[in-house]
Amino acid sequence: MKPSDTPLVPENKQSADLTSIQHLILHGLRRLNQFDQPSVIDLLATPFGLGEREALIETLGVGEVDARIETEGTSRVYETTYRGVWVVDHGTAEGERLAYQIEITQVPDILLTQPEDLEESASRLAERLGDGIGVEAGESGEAISFNMPVLGFAAYSGAGKTTLLKRLIPMLREQGLRIGLVKHAHHDFDLDIPGKDSYELRKAGASQVVVASSLRWALVHENEEPSEPKLADALRRFDPDEFDLILVEGFKHVRFAKIELYRPSMGVTPIHPQDPSVIAVATDGEPPEEIALPVLDLNDLRGIQGFLMEWLEG
Repeated sequence: MKPSDTPLVPENKQSADLTSIQHLILHGLRRLNQFDQPSVIDLLATPFGLGEREALIETLGVGEVDARIETEGTSRVYETTYRGVWVVDHGTAEGERLAYQIEITQVPDILLTQPEDLEESASRLAERLGDGIGVEAGESGEAISFNMPVLGFAAYSGAGKTTLLKRLIPMLREQGLRIGLVKHAHHDFDLDIPGKDSYELRKAGASQVVVASSLRWALVHENEEPSEPKLADALRRFDPDEFDLILVEGFKHVRFAKIELYRPSMGVTPIHPQDPSVIAVATDGEPPEEIALPVLDLNDLRGIQGFLMEWLEG
């Protein structure tokens, strides 16, 4: 759920009948229309009576848009017969239901093309046309180099970059490595909490705010004008003496050492044929063609860890 989305819950939390949920949906539609504020009803967390959830779904019906998205599992997203009311059902490859919710919005986030995918499409088309516009690299087109070990994990949205890194980072920490991370964010995001003093002071006009405690500190910087982040600028924020390795999620069309995550089931074009800075391909299937790069098993975390350690030592 996005930070801007508002969860809607029935006033009587003991049970949620069909009428009360429909009133919540009506309230959400009015709020979306008047204030452009999306909202969410969690169908798994809402305490429905016997058969009420199924009755609600049947009442809403299925509209003209009905999409299935295959990534690490299967997601079904469809607009109901009430425009702006969507049902989003996320599941794992093993059939476990991860999320089941009604989203009251113009278009659910999962159906929006992400900025990095738009940029990747522009880069691929530019390369086909012989125009290298849009690649962050040196003046002569060579790969950018940094003064500390930096390794990226590049893939299309939905390939599981975050899931992989969440499992891999603790394993690298066990090896004694000090890890930093850069993540490309697709939308407006906020690390602060509305209502807290630091949040209100920044919203009052402070362009930079440092929040510090005995456990951690954070710097929040407001760009005067919206602009796409540069990887080199983000890396300059790190102190090279405090890290052994910086991992990067995203920035896949920047020329720097990276491992490509490739899932044949997604039906997308591989990155490595157009990017000579890819050093290995981690896949859960067969690559579409023979390649000279090392091929790693995407499900073998120890194998990926071993490859990374060898690369770091080399």
